[in-house]
Amino acid sequence: LGSSAVIEQTQFVSVYAAGTIRIASVLGLILFVTFYIRRSFDARDFDFLISRPIGRIEFILSHVIALFCISFSLSLIIFGLVFCFITLPQESDLMFWVITIFFELALISITAMFFAMVISSATSSALITIVFYSLARVIGQLTGVATTYKVLRVDNAAEITMASRIMEGVSMFVPRLDLIGQTSWLIYGVNNFFEYMFVLSHICFFILFVIVAMCIDLVRKEF
Repeated sequence: LGSSAVIEQTQFVSVYAAGTIRIASVLGLILFVTFYIRRSFDARDFDFLISRPIGRIEFILSHVIALFCISFSLSLIIFGLVFCFITLPQESDLMFWVITIFFELALISITAMFFAMVISSATSSALITIVFYSLARVIGQLTGVATTYKVLRVDNAAEITMASRIMEGVSMFVPRLDLIGQTSWLIYGVNNFFEYMFVLSHICFFILFVIVAMCIDLVRKEF
């Protein structure tokens, strides 16, 4: 693909290599987590574990820590692969990009675990997680469309559609994954690191929310 570009072949390779590795890592992690969790329930591995001196909350927390470790390991692999292709950006820009990728992988893995525990089908939970990830990646564009509609109809605010209002409400809860892990950072660098700290804090809050939801669901579930 890089050789097919007429100009800026190095930048072309950097952007598409990083983006492809990112998407492949997310999809691979989703499939691994969802099918592993469902296999644990279907094969009665979970029943065997909770029959031992381990509680349900400890089961979830241990898996959460394991998913964090897997996400961190994947981030290191991504760093090594991207570092082989990219020589333009500063090391600080590349490191910050990898850190945001770690948060993204951690969020997706925890979300995939939640859907796999709630939904009895591994395929359905994987598809729902992919839909959630896609929504988090395009929520900025969807919110922009709703905002543009409001600006165009500013003299007649009563005609704002219900869809735009719903989208604005959804954007308050869906993590903005489109703002982190931007491949443009690898070419132009990061202007201000502190501007993205709010997004990372939102992701941390969402991860905590999903963990609490899993604990409540598993404690109340009867087997």
